Amino acid sequence: MWSDEKFDDYIDNCFSEMENKNTETQEKLGLGSFERFDFDTQNGLIIFSKSDAQLRIKVNLVCSTVQESNSFQWAWANKSLPEHMTKASERLQGLSKITGFDIFDTPTISAGENEGWEMSAVALREIGGLGVYRCPLGNAMLFLLLDSVVSDV
Repeated sequence: MWSDEKFDDYIDNCFSEMENKNTETQEKLGLGSFERFDFDTQNGLIIFSKSDAQLRIKVNLVCSTVQESNSFQWAWANKSLPEHMTKASERLQGLSKITGFDIFDTPTISAGENEGWEMSAVALREIGGLGVYRCPLGNAMLFLLLDSVVSDV
């Protein structure tokens, strides 16, 4: 079981890694230059587009947060999301046994956007990917791992 200090250090290290990967991915793929995004849930993609370009990225959903209710829910626990897009997040449940912190196998907790970023950083380290992207979904924020660029569906 981990001490609070070890757990905090782990989260901080994951967060730093995520920031570095996000910066690298943003620069490499030009994510800030796109005008819109759409989901292709059938194929598990987020599609960024602008008038002269489109970028398709395979994604794994991590979690969602709702600011109004100060709630956080793991993607694996959200039955309204497609299972093929949430399956990877199930692997994080095993971290409860390793760390002794039950946040990883508790479906919903009182937490907000900061925790969404932190747990997504952990997911990025444990599952892998190009970076983390946060997008609005109704009154919630959905956090996802950018897995790989897809050239053809």
